[in-house]
Amino acid sequence: MTRYDSCYLNIISFVTKNIEQQKQFQKILQELEEQIPKVSKETTRALYIYRGKYRVCLNSDNLDDENLLALEAEWDKNHQKMKTLEQIHKILKENQNESGFFDIEAIDRKLMSYAILATQKELYNVAKIFSSYREKLIK
Repeated sequence: MTRYDSCYLNIISFVTKNIEQQKQFQKILQELEEQIPKVSKETTRALYIYRGKYRVCLNSDNLDDENLLALEAEWDKNHQKMKTLEQIHKILKENQNESGFFDIEAIDRKLMSYAILATQKELYNVAKIFSSYREKLIK
């Protein structure tokens, strides 16, 4: 095999890997577009349940109710997940050109910086979501 053959094979390998990665990005973008409305619905439902329980506890002057605190925590967790998924979707859309190709390095940098920022703010669930999508996207 000549030096040119080897170079040609490396280029073909790189292009093939890049095309597969672009397909993976597109698949995850579609997955996010399906998942965000579902999480939004769950978040809204959790908020309505929390508000109803809050009113009951407020009327009975019992705001220390453990069930109320658990409902608030559930709503907060769902809300953080929804906002995180929306942010990841936005990052993917912002780094996709007119031809549909994604800027892999820019997406990797942004997801990593958001994961670090979430960890610094002790939002570990948010950091975990950013990290898991970074792992899905950047292989």
